[in-house]
Amino acid sequence: MIKFRPAKEGQPAPKAARAVFSTHAPIIEVVKEFIRYRKLNNMNSWKANLYFLNRFAEYVGSETSIRAIKFQTINDFKELLKETHKPTAINTYLSVLHKFFEDARGAWKLIDEHEPNPVTLAGWITIKEENQEERVVFTDEEIAALRAAAKPYFLPWINLALKTGAREIELWKLHESHVRRTDRNIWIPPSKTLKGRYVGLGPDGIKQVQQLIKESPDGYLLRNRNGKRFKDAGRVSPIFKRTRERAGLERGTFHCLRHTAATRLIRAGKSLEEVQYILGHKNILTTRIYIHALEEAPKASLALDNL
Repeated sequence: MIKFRPAKEGQPAPKAARAVFSTHAPIIEVVKEFIRYRKLNNMNSWKANLYFLNRFAEYVGSETSIRAIKFQTINDFKELLKETHKPTAINTYLSVLHKFFEDARGAWKLIDEHEPNPVTLAGWITIKEENQEERVVFTDEEIAALRAAAKPYFLPWINLALKTGAREIELWKLHESHVRRTDRNIWIPPSKTLKGRYVGLGPDGIKQVQQLIKESPDGYLLRNRNGKRFKDAGRVSPIFKRTRERAGLERGTFHCLRHTAATRLIRAGKSLEEVQYILGHKNILTTRIYIHALEEAPKASLALDNL
């Protein structure tokens, strides 16, 4: 039976109170609460999380206790996924499972606090450099070509991606309420990492943002060719591909604008911790990937506001 923790006296009740489970609660019940909590709190990717966790629950057995799942189970599941999934997709599975087991230990006390997360013990898939062909860093000339080839409505997407290092989904969410004109900061809404962050905009960046606010019919900064907001962020990548082809560039995705911004930040002397925060990386090991790009990328501008 699932119970819910009441709010402490004098404190408002949370939007979705956390459940309290019996010690040996079956995994399927814990999955339901994990998804319920995220859905009611408007957390991102709950549908994808549900798919991943249901797949794992089917693998171990829906009535299996969380306490019975050890790192070897995660390892075996990882090996199974290798038959049909690429390393990056497997790591996505593992990231969801890691958060799930963190909640099982921290929020629901279903795992002893001194026992490590089984996903941490099993580890993620190491992605070899040859599998990262799309980690392209655009040169100044290539950025100029992209801007020249971009349709007027799509140019702000490219500009803000370069000036903030934000992902497509984060840019899609940007609203005038996220802009702090007083100190030229813009709030990047939560997405993949479930955490938002402030990113500073220089004079040129804040000027562009103010113009977008002025032209916006609904407060959202970025729009489609019809002046309306895209139905979802998935529409961005195909448009970028067409823009890249018109620019005469053979490689690179919209996400590579983020790689470009990250490389420029490191060139500008920002610490890995600062770059980690600006990009919203949960793990600094992800940020370290950009160090090798410094050896490969041509000399670039030192500030994002110059992009």
